[in-house]
Amino acid sequence: MYMELDKYIKFLKDKTCNKKLSETELIMYIYIDLGNRLKYDNDFYLSTHKRQGYLYNHSSSDLDINWAFKMGVINCKSLSYMLKYILKRFDVDIDVVVCMDDHREFKHVYNVINSKDTGSSYIVDLQDDMINIYFHGMTKSFGRSLDDRNYIISLEEQKRIHKKIGYIYKTDNYSDEYIDMLKMYSDMYDTFYDKLDFVLSNIDPYEKIDNNYWERRWRHDRILKKLFKFDDLFRKLHLIEFYRYYNEGNKYFINGYYIHDKDGVFVYFYENNKYNKYSVKDFALKVIEEDIRYRQNVEGLNRRVKSLKYIKNH
Repeated sequence: MYMELDKYIKFLKDKTCNKKLSETELIMYIYIDLGNRLKYDNDFYLSTHKRQGYLYNHSSSDLDINWAFKMGVINCKSLSYMLKYILKRFDVDIDVVVCMDDHREFKHVYNVINSKDTGSSYIVDLQDDMINIYFHGMTKSFGRSLDDRNYIISLEEQKRIHKKIGYIYKTDNYSDEYIDMLKMYSDMYDTFYDKLDFVLSNIDPYEKIDNNYWERRWRHDRILKKLFKFDDLFRKLHLIEFYRYYNEGNKYFINGYYIHDKDGVFVYFYENNKYNKYSVKDFALKVIEEDIRYRQNVEGLNRRVKSLKYIKNH
């Protein structure tokens, strides 16, 4: 049986055969290319415990990872075995490691490279770095020491490699630098709510249109935690999972938040690369017109939706 991953490996060998890459440079090239091709599996992260267990336990065989690659969706375990499958074909000494410090039932899984270039071993965690790669950021989970305290492949060396393989060019900036600029401008606002409104309206110009719910949620969660105090976020900003139905009952999830400030309750709904702010009254109308569903309760929204539906039907 000719596997989908075998076709991809042939593609990678054709692309890299004349590039004169060291082992570390080759690993980085494949790491970024693979990360750009895959998405987090909503079926895994949003499913029942039983379903999660089934998917987690069927994530390591050659058939499992070829199916995942074909479908373009992964969890941490399938991605780690996938990366091992690929890099072994390039004679890289790579292991799959289960994080024993993770106390969840379905533990986090990542890879360790036993490097010919450095003579030492280092961590690569592509599942964690996929968010950075999607948004053109620094690969912060590549090349870390086994105790996760420092880098074996320094960030300076990674930047050099990124330029060599074309991930960034001489005049390019990482998206991380945009976040620093966002912090500088947002600090000019006096109140949490004004600052939040500015940040959510300008959160990520590097957004890809086809990024899915979990990619965006984790990315934006990291940005917000970098810009705000945890207590403020925890007490004042509430996550909402919006969704629409499509294709015979499948759900398309949309990112959102709501806040309750001195002027009332407002909903932030993600569309067109930013969060647009709605009053509950205006958002209730949008819910009806666009058939938007939501999992969590938003203060006053259900009442207004029911009222508008009653008026519409009478």
